[in-house]
Amino acid sequence: MSDIHNRGPIYTASFQTPALTTNAHDAIGILAPTNSRVVIHEIALAFPSSEAPDRLGVHLLRGSTASSTSVAITPVHIHGWTGAPTAGSSVTLPCTTLVSTTSAVRLQADAFWDNVWRFMPEPGMRPILEVSQRMHVRITAPSTPRLNGTLTFSEIGKPAST
Repeated sequence: MSDIHNRGPIYTASFQTPALTTNAHDAIGILAPTNSRVVIHEIALAFPSSEAPDRLGVHLLRGSTASSTSVAITPVHIHGWTGAPTAGSSVTLPCTTLVSTTSAVRLQADAFWDNVWRFMPEPGMRPILEVSQRMHVRITAPSTPRLNGTLTFSEIGKPAST
């Protein structure tokens, strides 16, 4: 039996913001494609300055029916060879227009304790998004103007039995 958490092409989507406001943000959002489930491998957020917030809340929200209104990031195949498949998922930059949490489930509630926050679960604990399902990484109001981030995920298809 194959491990569903370790198959499919792997993609990464990274960003660097030039300026954040001091409001809460949906730091990064992902929408799974209509033909594939998505496994989240890693999420990394970092404040690239010595003025990083002391403590900042971070929440993983899966299942919102609303999509982020932010600018899209183009995910790239992590290996980058010629002819590598392109991602069907869409990923969005940080946005202060927060998506609705009415239909969302909070998967993780954590906090920054330093300049970097990293979510890198073991393979069997990686969140899976159903086809056309959304996930957002929300941060509380930052006191510093810049944020970098990377989302690493794979598209694992949709088993014929479901």
